[in-house]
Amino acid sequence: MLAPRAYMRVMTRPSSAGDLSASDADLVRASLEGDRRATEVLFRRHAGAAHRLALRVIGNHEDARDVVQDSFVVAFTKLATLRKPATFRSWVFGIVVRTCRHVLRRRALRQRLGLLRGKPVDLDALMGDGAPADACMEVQTLFVTLGGWPVDERIAFCLQRIAGMSVEEIVDATGASRATVNRRLKRARARLGDRRV
Repeated sequence: MLAPRAYMRVMTRPSSAGDLSASDADLVRASLEGDRRATEVLFRRHAGAAHRLALRVIGNHEDARDVVQDSFVVAFTKLATLRKPATFRSWVFGIVVRTCRHVLRRRALRQRLGLLRGKPVDLDALMGDGAPADACMEVQTLFVTLGGWPVDERIAFCLQRIAGMSVEEIVDATGASRATVNRRLKRARARLGDRRV
């Protein structure tokens, strides 16, 4: 894994103009042929969005960074199994969501066993500079509440309400059926006493 500083350098280093013209499908094919530059471009192109997604589900910058790194290791190891190279982004997002699920389940088990105390929510990363104090408190409270939820409901809720994904996008990211995603979202709304979409 990359050290935190190296990870941030890779994620924030701008890509060259030539990188922008290549499609994900072209980059996937080149990466499969051993082009390390294509692999790096794929990572740079999608790591930032993958990190934001993981952060919105996990709530902690450090864990989100680990999720992204683990997810890209899996993605590049299994790249040959990607049937439609043009769908690389959504495929990676699915891996990120599954990795978040694994991290949340492991965290919940360790907390039940008394081996881990709750990790603080990284409000600076989630809210940004200048966010009102009351909004920060609401997010902090929400993540404490989410910590006691079943993992699959938490993920569905975070993907819809925090990441802004549609039900179809959640279906793609989680691999669950539309009916299952709708059921999880309905249970999540009921937990909050919220009848809105």
